[in-house]
Amino acid sequence: MEHTPKTSAERLEHLEHQQAIADLIHLYARNIRNGKGAECVGLFTEEGIFEIRDAPLDGSSAAATRAILRGRDALLKYLAHGDAATARVCPLIQNMMIEVDGHKATCNSMMTATVWPHGKRIIGEYHDCFVLEERWRFSSRTFSILGEFGPDAGGK
Repeated sequence: MEHTPKTSAERLEHLEHQQAIADLIHLYARNIRNGKGAECVGLFTEEGIFEIRDAPLDGSSAAATRAILRGRDALLKYLAHGDAATARVCPLIQNMMIEVDGHKATCNSMMTATVWPHGKRIIGEYHDCFVLEERWRFSSRTFSILGEFGPDAGGK
């Protein structure tokens, strides 16, 4: 998928796109950490999709969808007023592998988080797709929960 830049100008542009996407991912995480889920909505395209699913590391079951949110209205309802707004989540993003192909891009990354006041810890994997509009935006995010640990984790 990824186009290999050849000239110095192409390599610089490629690096700038990768950095802009990394900044977008980190801005999303910072907004969630600071309880500003509503500010994440504008980071998605108008038709953006956010899917949350269970995908246990031990392979004990196939991935099961918890929620699929389509469009900014659904994202706002979930991130600012729904379950995601009732707990304080501190997501830490790592291992970002960003691939850019023109005005589209993908990224695979890992996330660990602690949830307050519950004390629950989550580990998961993001599969993101992006589109370059006037700036890079998420066209889709799929978050697969690989494990939940601690109080209120439900033994997952």
